[in-house]
Amino acid sequence: METGNRDFNFSKNVNENWFYAVGATRSNVTGVVTVVPDASGEPKVGLDYQANAWDRYNW
Repeated sequence: METGNRDFNFSKNVNENWFYAVGATRSNVTGVVTVVPDASGEPKVGLDYQANAWDRYNW
């Protein structure tokens, strides 16, 4: 499963360092959930995910 891309802008008022270093970013998350029975038949749930963020130079 993969989320859509989302834009985020850092505000100078909230954090001036992130505002000047990154300014804006685009991000998404991908992941896979697995469910298998354990030895007693109870579900064992696993989650593998990755969070991605892209920054572009805006010179």
